[in-house]
Amino acid sequence: MRSIRKEIFGREHPSIAMCYFTLASIYFFKKSYTKSLNYAQMGLRIREGNSSGNSYLVAQYYLLLTKIH
Repeated sequence: MRSIRKEIFGREHPSIAMCYFTLASIYFFKKSYTKSLNYAQMGLRIREGNSSGNSYLVAQYYLLLTKIH
């Protein structure tokens, strides 16, 4: 799914960030914290660059990151 979205939307699209957030959440609940952290950071980087003033979504990434640490 992620590769299809990248192909359609490009690497920096908010939809890709959502995929990363979903993967980070799944890995967090599976206690795979390193993978969770990596995906959360990738999604956050995209969201911060494309947030369009939507600080709520950026805050969700920071909340997940604090749970991982």
